[in-house]
Amino acid sequence: MKIHCQIHEDGEIQVDENLRAWPCCYFDTANTEGKGKTGDKYVDSLPEDWNSLNKHTLDEILKHEVFTTHFNDEHWNDSEKCSPVCKKFCTQEFENFKPIFVKDERKTMARCNENISEILEPEDIDKMQRRVEQHFQKVLEALRIDTESDHNTKETAKRVAKMFVREIFSGRYEPKPEITAFPNINHYDELYVTGPIRIRSTCAHHFQPIVGNAWIGIKPAKNVIGLSKFNRLVDWVASRPQIQEEMTVQIADVIQDETEAESVALIIKAEHMCLTHRGVKEHESDMTTSVMRGEFREYPHIKQEFLALLNGMKGIDK
Repeated sequence: MKIHCQIHEDGEIQVDENLRAWPCCYFDTANTEGKGKTGDKYVDSLPEDWNSLNKHTLDEILKHEVFTTHFNDEHWNDSEKCSPVCKKFCTQEFENFKPIFVKDERKTMARCNENISEILEPEDIDKMQRRVEQHFQKVLEALRIDTESDHNTKETAKRVAKMFVREIFSGRYEPKPEITAFPNINHYDELYVTGPIRIRSTCAHHFQPIVGNAWIGIKPAKNVIGLSKFNRLVDWVASRPQIQEEMTVQIADVIQDETEAESVALIIKAEHMCLTHRGVKEHESDMTTSVMRGEFREYPHIKQEFLALLNGMKGIDK
């Protein structure tokens, strides 16, 4: 590997003069764990296209994955990775383009239960998955798990990253499922109920599963949608870290948007693993939340009809 920079006895850093950015911020050192001791040689661990990248402008370089995955506050503040000598050397350069990095990163930040698919570029999800893998590997190391010798955890960081980004949190990064609404040509205006619809979500406080069922009541208005579309919408909203109360409201919102119905009722009953598998470890507890809108809220007899119909459905305790 090509050596790009070296710390000398007098503290001077010798840098490859053809390098446009400072590699001391992206090194893997040989046997020193990156502590920046005198005599350390910072070995090139950058991508193969780094040399061609050096010919580009700083603006273009900053968009490269090596910056978005390594050059950040966590790296800068970690003395194990960024030595005081290196830090002194590149402080001015770091301050010049750090704000660009932060701006680029934060434009796709949002609350944990918000969908951000509209502000993500196609390549962002792949980058996010790689970054989660890198950081979860550090979590395993912090837990003193030797993933090199432990066959059970050798690929765990990779699997967990894929699980978070592509599966259990996919409702944050994937667009809303395409829903075809049909006109209610017969003007059906009676209540109908669908469920149980399986809920698989994640508690935002401890990142533990929330597992349960949802039941939806609706008095159709202008549009009707297929029964399976309720399942898809529920799964899309549920596949995010969140709390059950907010999830219930979000599901009701999206159902109203798609059906244009004013009267929607929703009940969710779920078990929270943050309660059953940690803390008090109470295995008999669950949580029930509800949203009543339109006639379900205004007229007690409509709400009672909904609750009576639920008693005859699967998954409801008699």
